[in-house]
Amino acid sequence: MSLRTPPGATDRLGVSSQRRWTRVLVRVGLPALVVGGVLAMAMRDRSTLREGLAALPYADVSWLLFAAGLAALLWVAGTVSQLGALSVRPPVGRLLAVQVAASFANSLLPAGTGGLAVNVRFLRRFGLTRESAIAAQALNTTVGAVSHVAMLGVALLLAPHVLVPQAIPGIGPALHAFGHSHAGVVALAVAVTLLASGAAVKALPALRTELRVLLAVLRDPRRGLQLWGGAVSAPLLHALVLVAVLHALGAPLPVSATVLTYLAASAVSAFVPSPGGVGALDVTLSGALVAAGADTTTALSAVLAYRLVTVWAPLLPGALALGLLVRRRIL
Repeated sequence: MSLRTPPGATDRLGVSSQRRWTRVLVRVGLPALVVGGVLAMAMRDRSTLREGLAALPYADVSWLLFAAGLAALLWVAGTVSQLGALSVRPPVGRLLAVQVAASFANSLLPAGTGGLAVNVRFLRRFGLTRESAIAAQALNTTVGAVSHVAMLGVALLLAPHVLVPQAIPGIGPALHAFGHSHAGVVALAVAVTLLASGAAVKALPALRTELRVLLAVLRDPRRGLQLWGGAVSAPLLHALVLVAVLHALGAPLPVSATVLTYLAASAVSAFVPSPGGVGALDVTLSGALVAAGADTTTALSAVLAYRLVTVWAPLLPGALALGLLVRRRIL
C-alpha cells in the first residue's frame, strides 16, 4: 500500500512553514530592529546625549517632569487630529497607542514619513483602502502645516518686537517659502508611500474620490474641531515644553517670546527634513533663543534638554508600543 500525499497538502505545509518563519521574524527581528535603531540614534547623537545629561543634574526636576507631561500630551493631540481626519472612528485607545508607536518611527525616518507609514498601516488593518488611508494622512499633515503657518503669522502680527525677521539671518525668505516647503514635504511623503505600495498609478483617480469624502468630513463641526484643534495643539505643546525647560534651567524667557521663537525656528528647520528634526531644529532653535535674549550656554542647554524630553524620553514607550502593536497584528 503506497502512501500518497493528499492533494494540496504540500501547499498547506508550505503556508504553515511560511507563517512560522513570519512569527519568528516578528518576535526576533522586530526587537533587534528596535534595539538597533535606538543604538544607531545614540551613536549618531552621542555628544548631544552626553552634554544634555551633564546639564540635567542642575535643572529643576519638577519643571522637567512638567515638560515631560506636556510632551506626552503630544500623543493625545495627534490622536485627536487623526480622529478629525477620518470618516470612520477607530477605537480611541488603540489609535492613541498607534500615535505612540508613530513617534518612534518618526525618530528614525525624516519628514514625518515614519509616522505616516505607521498610521497608514494601522488604517489599512482597520479596513480602509490604501487610498483612503493615504488621503486621510495627507489631509492631517496639510492641516498641521497650514495651522503652523497661521499661528506664526498671528504671533508675528501680535508681537513683532519679540522676534523680527532680521533677528535670524535668512528667516525672512524662509518664512515666505515655508508654506511651499511643507506642501513639498507632504507631497513627497504621499508619493513615497504610494510608490512603495505599488499603487501610484491606480491611486490617483481614487484619491480624488477620497478627497471629496474628506471634504465632507470637514463640514462636520465636531470633526473639524478635532482636526484643527489637534493640529494647533501640537506646535503649542512643543513651545510650552521649551518654556518649561527654560524654567527648569533657571533662565525663563517671556512665554510670548518663547512661543514665537519655537514657531519661527521650526519653520526654518523644515527646509532640512531629518529624523525627528534632529540637527536642523537644534541649530536654528539655539540661534533663535539667543536672538530672543538667552545667552549662548543657556540656549544650548535648553535645546539639549528639550531634545531629551521630546525625542529621547519617548523612545522607549514608542518602541514598546510599536512592538506590541505588530505582535498583536494591529500594524
